[in-house]
Amino acid sequence: MYSPWLFHPEYGVQAQDVARGKIGQRLAFVERHFAGEGHLAGGAPFLLGDTFTAADAYLFTIAGWSPFAKVDLGPFPRLRDFLERVGARPKVREAMAAQGMK
Repeated sequence: MYSPWLFHPEYGVQAQDVARGKIGQRLAFVERHFAGEGHLAGGAPFLLGDTFTAADAYLFTIAGWSPFAKVDLGPFPRLRDFLERVGARPKVREAMAAQGMK
């Protein structure tokens, strides 16, 4: 839902607002999963449990677009904790530095 709706202003404010609402619903699902309501991790630090996987890398990347796309992560403290946890990983920091990020 981030793209193309939130990366192309020509789609208009209404389409962007709808996209942000749908993204919020999906992030709420992720938040509930991290709270232990998901059937896989049950409150674990990563999406599939205690081990970092490609799914975590993908969520980190996509959810990381939120500030640019003006998606409020305020209602999602567990997701924000996840983003900090993944962002603190040495290889993630290395990759982001190589791309001129942070």
